[in-house]
Amino acid sequence: MEKIITIDDNLEYVDSLESLFLTTKRDVRYKVFDEIRNYCAPFQRIFSNEAMDIIQTGGNSPLNRRTGASFLEETLSIPSLEISKLSNAYLFGGKIRSKGHGVHTHGQLCLRENFSIFNESYGIMDGEKTLSSLLVPYQSENQYILKNNDGEPVFFKGTYFLIGNAHDHFGHFLVEGLARLWALKFIPIESHPEIKFVIYENGLMPSARRILEYLGIDKDRLIYCPDFAQFENIYIPSIGMRTHWWCHEAMNFVYDAIAQAAVAEKSAADYSKKILLSRADVQNRKLVNREEFERFFVKKGYAIIKPESLPIGDQIRMSHSASEIVGCTGSQMYLALFQKAGGKNIVFTPWNFSLKDDAIISKVRNSALAYVLGSSTDADGCWHVSIPEHILENGNQNE
Repeated sequence: MEKIITIDDNLEYVDSLESLFLTTKRDVRYKVFDEIRNYCAPFQRIFSNEAMDIIQTGGNSPLNRRTGASFLEETLSIPSLEISKLSNAYLFGGKIRSKGHGVHTHGQLCLRENFSIFNESYGIMDGEKTLSSLLVPYQSENQYILKNNDGEPVFFKGTYFLIGNAHDHFGHFLVEGLARLWALKFIPIESHPEIKFVIYENGLMPSARRILEYLGIDKDRLIYCPDFAQFENIYIPSIGMRTHWWCHEAMNFVYDAIAQAAVAEKSAADYSKKILLSRADVQNRKLVNREEFERFFVKKGYAIIKPESLPIGDQIRMSHSASEIVGCTGSQMYLALFQKAGGKNIVFTPWNFSLKDDAIISKVRNSALAYVLGSSTDADGCWHVSIPEHILENGNQNE
């Protein structure tokens, strides 16, 4: 039977966290943090010789947010952070395999008991807000037909917490898979062992599972969502980080808790304070002059680290103890999320692949950051960057 799906985000607000936990009302939410206006993530932007060539020839002008670090002056708002509590909500498990034009495939959908769409129904990969392809546009705007809805949902009795999309990609997990877990500060899971945690995909990377354990979420508390499921009670926090756009300071609770648990497990005393996170064994965005690039920093006292060769606990401890982190743009630089405040970091990036995430991380973790822009990537994804003179003497102060 076809079911008409509409948008209904009118959840009743309660006036306290205690009310959220104790209420018998259906579908309520509590606002934990107000909207933040005029958010920006400043940094120092440095043009290498190759980037200067691009500018002088007028090529590859920054027409979008990925070129030339053109988001430097960008100002926007961070929406309020809220925790919703739904009764008998429907969740559709799966992995996002593709996305575009406001739609992703497949699964990763949450609907209220009345089968309506609300603010947390959307997919959040790459900072986008997409609806599952399980929903087909119907006769009028904001009306949909739910596909493949013939069977009965698997019913989960009890209380749950939606983690959501965990991904099978390290960088995406750090910035999107953890994005709802700021709410752990307000939901005492240690004293509520009955709360289970729901993930849309059917499994986790070993590194992701270990990170969740650092947060007190062991494998026995994880639920991998079936294709079609219904949950008696489920807490659904809004995301605390929107990839490529912003990160709320509430996320510091998550990254600090992970780092502290990793350091408590084993001392970080043996790691260098100055590290270069190498992409030598990573196939995409190959830096043509990588060996020359790394030799420069070795002479300056930096340790060259291939983070993917280390256990995740060592990666976190190493980053936490580092005062300076250098590297080319990519997921390995997201390890700066575990760095202590006051770090001085440098990100080298192709002209046409200068993402905002490093600036977002720098702002929320209170470090100084410089972007060094090199050439654009060629048809094979390769690029080149020269190291500007006195780059390490500039202090990496934000513009």
